[in-house]
Amino acid sequence: MNKEKPKENTLEIYRQFFEDDFITATEVYYTAESTHFIATNSVAEYMKKVETRLDEETRRVQQYLNPTTETELVQKCDRVLIEKHLDTIRSDFQNMLSNDKIEDLTRMYKLLSRINRALDPLKTTFEKHVSQVGKQAIQQVMKTAIKDPQQYVETILKVYKQYNALVIGSFRNDPGFVAALDKACRSFINENAVCKLAKSASKSPELLARFVDSLLKKSAKNPEEQEMEQLLTDVVRVSRLPFSPPFLVVPLRSFPLTLVVWSV
Repeated sequence: MNKEKPKENTLEIYRQFFEDDFITATEVYYTAESTHFIATNSVAEYMKKVETRLDEETRRVQQYLNPTTETELVQKCDRVLIEKHLDTIRSDFQNMLSNDKIEDLTRMYKLLSRINRALDPLKTTFEKHVSQVGKQAIQQVMKTAIKDPQQYVETILKVYKQYNALVIGSFRNDPGFVAALDKACRSFINENAVCKLAKSASKSPELLARFVDSLLKKSAKNPEEQEMEQLLTDVVRVSRLPFSPPFLVVPLRSFPLTLVVWSV
């Protein structure tokens, strides 16, 4: 209580004799605990531990402390538990991508997004990974895909949809990861084994146009077929990717939900 104004509360005593010491003690405790835990456990297990500790500290403030303590306490915990171990945490990102560790990737994004620019290196790694996976997928089918537009486009779509789902789900549609996915797709679509085998930079748009043409002919015979409409919708997704050379995209009167796409 403020002796001069007994009816008014003040936090000065709370801050001077408790809050400062409490936050310092918290930093010391978690510095020791985190250093030991991350040295003796996997990154995945460490992130679970951090998630638990952050939840505990938030509940502790809500139950026992003044609300003004939360901001500084959380910032201190972020610095000690996450920022100090950024290199170690990020070092496992490639492994998680390669092994489709969706839960771990989701948790890593959630934790690192608390630290300014901590996600930037991961976006570069993600772009390179998707590009490599896409090129490998096309490499495996190049001998038949070069003459089979459906196989070629479906191979592209499989890779794109897999990582687009990861961006939307685990990475919360983060603009940086969206851009990284687009760049990766541009890379493996415009420069892959089929294009090299055909010795043509326009092989991708050519195969896409042929695939669309075949779908539209089948749809004209059976326009109510849901499976065919889904394929056409998926092709629209591909057509929005940055191809080289560019595409001319024109809406069809007969198929309002689809597009005709061909190279210019």
